[in-house]
Amino acid sequence: MVVVHYYYGHVKLLDVVCGINLQMNGNLQFATQEGRCNNFYSNVTAILIDNFYGTCNFNENISIHDNSEYGIYIANSSGTVHISTGTYYQNTYCIRVGNIVNNSVIISGGSYYSNGWAIWVGGNVNLRGGAIYNNYYGVFLHEANSGNFHMEGGTIYGNTSSAIYHKKENDNGCTITGGIISGEVYLAANDNYVSTISSYPYLTVTPSSYFFKRKLVKTANHQVASSEISHVTLTPKSPWYSYVDNEYIVLWNGGNVIAQYRDYYGNIIKQEVLNGAIGTNYSITPPNIPGYDLINTPVNATGVYTKNDIFVDFKYDLVNVAKVTFEDLLSGVISAKYWYHEDEEEFTGEGIEFGNGSIFEKYGYYRVVVRNGVGLEKEVKFLLNKNSFIR
Repeated sequence: MVVVHYYYGHVKLLDVVCGINLQMNGNLQFATQEGRCNNFYSNVTAILIDNFYGTCNFNENISIHDNSEYGIYIANSSGTVHISTGTYYQNTYCIRVGNIVNNSVIISGGSYYSNGWAIWVGGNVNLRGGAIYNNYYGVFLHEANSGNFHMEGGTIYGNTSSAIYHKKENDNGCTITGGIISGEVYLAANDNYVSTISSYPYLTVTPSSYFFKRKLVKTANHQVASSEISHVTLTPKSPWYSYVDNEYIVLWNGGNVIAQYRDYYGNIIKQEVLNGAIGTNYSITPPNIPGYDLINTPVNATGVYTKNDIFVDFKYDLVNVAKVTFEDLLSGVISAKYWYHEDEEEFTGEGIEFGNGSIFEKYGYYRVVVRNGVGLEKEVKFLLNKNSFIR
């Protein structure tokens, strides 16, 4: 079945359950002559698009208003619906998008005002233009449905409850990369965000008491976030990074702690960046670096993440070793042994033989005895530790 509807001139559908029901494959387009308007009002549902996989364009002068439930109800469809103009007001649900798979509903123009829910999102919706204002909810994302809401243009302002109220808990169903928003924005899930990766959303956010929940700008880099704050106007602006009754606004994922591991002369041997939520604790365990000893741990190796970068400098020095060369002790050595104890000068047993030029690396106490061919003997005791090498 193919349903194709063309409406020209002045159309009024009223006092019916459903004004237009569009199904399966088809092309519904509206056109006007001599400036006249397509007018749909006083229905339960003005236009129902159900089980539809065609194309529907609302691209002419159209007015949908005063319908007791839905202005436009789109459900169980895989087609494309494009709304680029018109006025939509005083409906309970102005545009209700159910399960839209593969394709999406595109809103690039029109005025949506004085409705209960202006845009009710259960499927994929792309907002590219238009004005959504003076409704109870501007955009409402329901948790029971799949689909995403992507805003890259348009304006949302003056809505009684929320500009955007996102209830989804388990997906990243809300992305805002452009447009102008004035009002409360609630992003409830783990990875919903206002992104400024490629373009800046010039937003004005004027909540009554709360800020955004979760992330305003999704970036893990403090420097990037600092430069982006100029692109977002918040009212009130301070404290823009603080917790308020377990709801908070942060301009980045968290604060940065830059751990720098330096040698004796200040050169960086190794560096790593830790990232965490502002106000939470951090603790750095310095790593073992082959060939180096840790000689200083700074007091800020533990602390609290802040909105400013924290630099933590650990100091290392080259590992101290002892090299035993026979010629420095005795000539003609034929026998050499050493004894070792980690904590004290307590040397027992037969000792361990070693060769000319041997290097001792373990920190602790040593006794070295060498003997030459004519019976002369030389004994040396020394302590090898981090401070053995005096610069």
